[in-house]
Amino acid sequence: MLPDSVSSAIMSHGSLSLWCLDAQSCVSQRLIMSQCECGSIGGDMRRAVMLFQSCVICYGSKGPITTDVLEGISGEIPSLLMKSLWISAKQKDFAAMSGIIVCIMLQGYSATCCLSNIHDAVLANTMIHDEGKAIIFEAIAAADKNVSDGANADLQLRAVCSCICERRPSQ
Repeated sequence: MLPDSVSSAIMSHGSLSLWCLDAQSCVSQRLIMSQCECGSIGGDMRRAVMLFQSCVICYGSKGPITTDVLEGISGEIPSLLMKSLWISAKQKDFAAMSGIIVCIMLQGYSATCCLSNIHDAVLANTMIHDEGKAIIFEAIAAADKNVSDGANADLQLRAVCSCICERRPSQ
């Protein structure tokens, strides 16, 4: 529930609708829809409303709500880190991938969240053939099971990343 000082309204401005929660923070419909479709929300509108309310409560007076703010509130691994992970995978640079994994773990993100992001990125990647994707998904499943059984999350993520390095074609 929003505090009394924050009022909700839906306004139309030309062809772009804005969701205004107070006078200083408006979230574009494009940002809302992109986060609902491909973010941690997964199409659940209740989660979307809660996420944006949390953003306004925490960041509303500090400026516009951006994708970075949404990632921070939602607990998603920042897209910059995931892009860095894929760049190092493209270059087949295991040392760089290990450094990024350490960075992700030190920032407090769970291995399960990282494995989920890796899964989604592999699934969307057109450069990896189906056979390679299947092998990577098996590695992700094994790592997820091992983490659930109490194995070291850092080592499990490194094992998945080494599998990606083996299967990802270099360009």
